[in-house]
Amino acid sequence: MESILSYATQTSSFVMVLVVVLSVLIFFHEMGHFLFARAFSVGVEKFSLGFGPKIIGKTIGRTDYRLSLLPLGGYVKLFGEDPTDTVPVNDEPFAFSKKPVWQRMLIVAAGPGFNVLLAWLLFTWIAFLSGIPSQLPQIVGVGENTPASESGLQSGDLVIAVNNEVVKTWQGMAALIADSKGKNIQLTVKRQDELIDLIVQPRAYEEKICLARPSTAI
Repeated sequence: MESILSYATQTSSFVMVLVVVLSVLIFFHEMGHFLFARAFSVGVEKFSLGFGPKIIGKTIGRTDYRLSLLPLGGYVKLFGEDPTDTVPVNDEPFAFSKKPVWQRMLIVAAGPGFNVLLAWLLFTWIAFLSGIPSQLPQIVGVGENTPASESGLQSGDLVIAVNNEVVKTWQGMAALIADSKGKNIQLTVKRQDELIDLIVQPRAYEEKICLARPSTAI
């Protein structure tokens, strides 16, 4: 019985999340159509989130905004969508079918375009929260006969500073080493709970100043 209840709870939670996600996607999609239609003075008769009978709604101006019973969908009903419909002469400036082709194309394309915009906004937001991935300046291996091995660097050492300039990422450490132009540099490393200063003379490998060949461990 408990397993059945657990399965039912998980299923209902999944369905709720699915409905919310689809509703957001559909809302942005239809909002694209709606905003571009309004921008080109096309009348919008209905803006519905969901299909079927109306649950709640409100008419503002000439537009009926509604939440409908079936949440897996939505639509925007434009005035004069069907070119076979008879449109009063006075209302022709507001009819979709009477607009130039390029305006109709933009109104139709605005839906998918807003979905792309939503995806870009979400990825940008996620990237902003998580930041740009970076690697700690920690030595994972020391190659033989390299400046790193000759200086006494050991696997597991965490580089704290280069020439007394604090570094927090591998990229930052590598940049300072490259800027040394082959001159001796002082590395401050943390080995277990001890801070150790080491003198290293970088070498040029494949026209890059580094502590080891690019294809080997440091």
